[in-house]
Formats: sequence, C-alpha cells, structure tokens
Amino acid sequence: MQWQEVAAAMVSEGEENAPTPADLVKKFDSTYKKRLARNSNLIDVLQNKVMKNKPGTDPYIVRAILWTLSQIQVSFAKLWLSGEDLAQSNADDLGLPNATKTNQDREAEALKNIQQILNLVSFYNPVVICFDEIDVENNCNEDGLTTELVIANLVKILHDTLENSELGQGVVILTVMKTETWKDVIKQQQKATLDRLSKYTQIKPIELKPVNADSMVQLVTVWLQEYYSSKNLIPPHPLYPFEEAQLREYGKLKPTVREALRWCADNFKVEEQKLPPDPLERFELAFQRESEIKFEEYIEDGSLIAEALYFGFNTLKGQTLEGVIIEEINKDILPKSKNNNFIKFKIIGNENGKEVKIGVAVVQDSQFTLNAALRRLNDYHTFDLTRGCLVRSKSKIEQMKKNSEAYRLLNELISQKGGENVDLIEDQIRPLIAILAIYQKRQNYQLTEYQIFDFISKNNITFDNLLLKEILSDPSGNMPNVNNEDDLSDLFGDDEDVNTPDVDDQTEDDLSDLLG
Repeated sequence: MQWQEVAAAMVSEGEENAPTPADLVKKFDSTYKKRLARNSNLIDVLQNKVMKNKPGTDPYIVRAILWTLSQIQVSFAKLWLSGEDLAQSNADDLGLPNATKTNQDREAEALKNIQQILNLVSFYNPVVICFDEIDVENNCNEDGLTTELVIANLVKILHDTLENSELGQGVVILTVMKTETWKDVIKQQQKATLDRLSKYTQIKPIELKPVNADSMVQLVTVWLQEYYSSKNLIPPHPLYPFEEAQLREYGKLKPTVREALRWCADNFKVEEQKLPPDPLERFELAFQRESEIKFEEYIEDGSLIAEALYFGFNTLKGQTLEGVIIEEINKDILPKSKNNNFIKFKIIGNENGKEVKIGVAVVQDSQFTLNAALRRLNDYHTFDLTRGCLVRSKSKIEQMKKNSEAYRLLNELISQKGGENVDLIEDQIRPLIAILAIYQKRQNYQLTEYQIFDFISKNNITFDNLLLKEILSDPSGNMPNVNNEDDLSDLFGDDEDVNTPDVDDQTEDDLSDLLG
C-alpha cells in the first residue's frame, strides 16, 4: 500500500538499515501494545520524530499516515485521509479530529490538506496525479462551473501552491481531455490557467493518437508481459494467445486504447493444449515447463523457496537421508507469537537413535529479517530445536560485515550452537520449485497427488537433491567468508547492532523495538 510506503519512509528517515514497510507493518501493532503497557504511546513518539524533521507539516496528517502502519487502524486512517468523518470513538482512538465545519469551510480545509499531503509525500516519493476524462457533459457545481473548469482551476491552485514549496522528488499533474474541450472551453474561458495546465509542453498539449498497427502490438506485448509475469507463467510467445498479424489488422481500425483492451478481453481465447494420455509423460511435460522459469524471478522470494523446501522434505517422509530418518515436517512452530513466521518449518527425525529437530529459516530480504530469524534459530530452548539452519544466498552472506550483529548471531549459530548456513544454488533449488508448481497446478496437468509423489520418488528428484541433503547433513562448523571492511556502525548508531532492549532499559524515544 502506498500510504504504508510513505509512513515507513517517514519513520525510517535517518536510520541505517531501515526495515521494509512490510516488516514495520508486521511489528507495529504488537510494539504499540507493548509500549502502551509501560505508558508510552508509539504513535506519539513517531509523530514527534517526524515533526522534528518536518516542522511545518500538519501534525494530524502525519499522525494519520503513521496509523496506516497498523493493521488494526489502517482502514480508519485511510478514511480520515480521504476526508471522511469517523465515528467519534474511532477518531478518539486515533487521536484525530473530526471536522465540524460548513461545506465551504470543509472544501477549503480539504484543499489545504491536499497541499500538505502532496508536499509531504513528494519529499519521499515522486507523485503522479491524473485527471482522466474531465469532459463530463451537463455537470456543474453550485456556482455553475462545469467539471472541466473546476478541475482546471484546481490544477492552477495546486501548481501555484506546490511551485513555491520545497518539493523533494516532484509532482506531475496530468489532465486528459478531448481536443474540442481544450480549444473551445479551456482556451476560451480559462486563459489564466493555460500555462499551468500545459507548462511542461509550453501550452502545446500532447496529442493522444489512436492505436495503429505498430502500437497495437506494443500495447498487447506490455500488458501480456505484466500479466504472465504476475502469474509466473511462460507463454509460447510474447503475444500469446494472439498472433501479430491479427493484432496489426485490428490496429488498422485506429481504436482508442480502451477499445483495444476491450477487444483483447473479448478475444482472449486459449485453446487447451492436449496433454499426453500417459500420466508419466504428463509429469515429464509439466516438469520441463515448470523448470523453465527464470532463476532471478524467484531467488529473492524467500517464502516461495521455503515452501519448495517444505514440499521437498514432505516427499521424503519415512525415508533416510544423510543418516537422518525423516519422520515429520512441521510448519506450526510454537510459540507462534514469538516465532512470528521467521522459522519456516521444523524437520523432526531420528539420527543414530537420537531425536533431531532442525529449524529452517529462509531469508533473502532485509538485514532486519536476517537478524530476527537468526535470533530465533539460536533459541533452541524456546522453539524446541536441536539444530538451526539458515538458508541464504552466498552472495548475500558475503556482504555481511564482521563487526555486525548479523555476523555475531550467525557465528553463535554455527560455532556455539552447532547450526549451519546453507547456500542457495540455482541447479539445486530449481527442481524443487518445479515440483512444487506441478503440485499446485496438478488439476491443470491432470495429475493426482499420489501420481506426483510417486514420480518424484521413482526419479529420485528430492532424494538426490543436494540442497535437501545439505540441510540434513552434519554441519561443518565453519563460518562463511564475509566482507572484511571496517564496520562503523558503532559510530553511526546502526540499529542492527541493537538487541531489543528490556522494558526498564528503554527510553521512550528509543525505537529499536520497532526498527531494530
């Protein structure tokens, strides 16, 4: 959500190794509750922090944006930011005022809030505002002004206001209208706004040309690329299920973009490919298809990789691998509130007559997540482990500084606790991603769960997988090579080197419980 990205940027300003918006959202409500227990209001602390950096900003707008980090209050915060009134109890909970003004005063207040929000948001992110299809026939406000004139005046006001403010990354305002609206309405009745409405192009509007044969192909290529990428699908060719000649022929009719997209939706017909009659041949076809996904499309997705590892180990239940009899694969890591999904699953087995409980965490994202996962992997007692295993790409491990908290925690895991760090190698994780995809799409491939597990077993896909073997094998006890450059976090106050402090040791302005 864009509001949460802005809120995260506000909170993290000036912080080293700032957590991602998703990390902040995940921790926010629990941290807020813990703070309240010791009479400290997290929102007040964050609001004061932001106001020190942005002293001229409306404190209520800052407060509302910060509340979007709360999964409990985000809906109410968004309503308030959009100008809606809240039930008084909800407004009190958020510490936000409800408007008690006339309609005219509310409109002036709304405009002022828009200006404040744009000034604030644009400091952290570029802002694009588009007024589309402003030509609304037979529609006027109370003063008799048509929609296009009202919007033109609003753009002028925004332009004049924002031009005199200290914008960080800029605001782009687009207005889309018919040619006759520009010539007969705006140029005739709003001459004072012309240079604002079309400043970048110097009062020469950008002409929106109808789709032609070439642009039709380009348009469909872009839309289908985004669609197939979001679905992790690999089409036979970029324009599938259309043919280039078919698109070019339709483009000759010079449709609008909306008409072109509607035509595509009406003609998006996929012929089901006939699958081989033999289940084994269907599995081999599926394995070939699903193995074609690009490595870079999933290597950063720790959750998908963890799911693939979990599925791979489930196909080995009851078998012995690397001297470990695999008895159970458990995703329900207790206590849940303390684990918070950092340890993805636990392998329970028996090795030489001794019970083995290996906790596995897959971390491909931020330093914040890495530190949090390592702390849990090291806590054998709380999570009932005999060994912790971190799965992370070698290239990411090598970026670690020797003086960092992450290195200290990893050293504790490997050198003191007998845990290990396992690298993600393309040839080893790819087949696991493929068989997981086959299992998830088993109806499409007309395969049963039994057939998939049977073919995986007969082909030793998981039994011979080196990544799964490495997770189960006896740890080497050797720390990986990391960056030897001097770390200056002690000088610059790197929050990743700060453990979450005890309640009695933490001052109100210390945000390491949220950011660390």
